[in-house]
Amino acid sequence: MSLDPFEARLQFLKLVRTLNASQQSIQKVVSFAVKYGAKCGDDLWECVADEIGKGSLNARINILYLLDSLAETSAAVGPPDAPYLALIERSLPALVAAVVPARNGHLNARSARQILESWHILRRIEEDRERQKRLRERMWILPVPPLPTAASAAPSPFLTPASPRPGPGAGAKRKRDEVQMPPPRAPGVVLLPLDVEFDQMWEGTSELGDDDIERMHEHAVAAGLV
Repeated sequence: MSLDPFEARLQFLKLVRTLNASQQSIQKVVSFAVKYGAKCGDDLWECVADEIGKGSLNARINILYLLDSLAETSAAVGPPDAPYLALIERSLPALVAAVVPARNGHLNARSARQILESWHILRRIEEDRERQKRLRERMWILPVPPLPTAASAAPSPFLTPASPRPGPGAGAKRKRDEVQMPPPRAPGVVLLPLDVEFDQMWEGTSELGDDDIERMHEHAVAAGLV
C-alpha cells in the first residue's frame, strides 16, 4: 500500500522518534526513506532535521548513525529515489552542532568524529568514481589512429626486384659509412654541450676517400704504429 505525502511524513516521523542504535531499526527507517524518496524526499528530510535538534543526546547520535547508513545507501541508489546525499552535505554544519552541542556535547564527540571520517572516505570514493567516469568518456571521444596496413607494417627487404644490384665498391662504401656513424646513445642520456659540439663536427666531416685512407696509413708507418 502506497501512502500519500502527508501519511508518509507521519509514518516516517513515528519511525524516527522510535529509532534506536540497532541495525534493524536503522535499516527500517532507511528503507522507508528510499521507498518514498522520489515522492516526498524533501518532506522526510525536514522530519530528520527537526528531530535531531529536539531529542536527547542519545537520540541525536542515533539519528546520526541513521544518516550514516542513509548516506551510504543514497550514494549507491542515487536520485530520484534517494536524494538525501546532497541534503546531508548541505546541512552538515547544523547536524554536527545538534549532535555535539556546547553543553555535554563531548559525550557524542568521539562517535560523531568516526561517522564524519567515514563520510569523508565515502566522498573521496565518489569523487574518484566520477573522475574515472569522465576519463572513460574522454577516451571514447578521442580520435583513434589508423592501424598500419600490411604493406607498411612489413619490413622492406634490402633488395627488391626493381632495386639495382650493388656494384663492386658498394661494400667498401658501406663499411666507411659504418665507421663514420656515431654510436647510438642509451635512452635517457642527457647530451652535454661538448657532445653536441662533437656531433656537429662529425656531421660536417666529409666521407673518407681512398687518398685519405692511404695518407692515414703513411702517418701511422712514420709514427711507428704499423
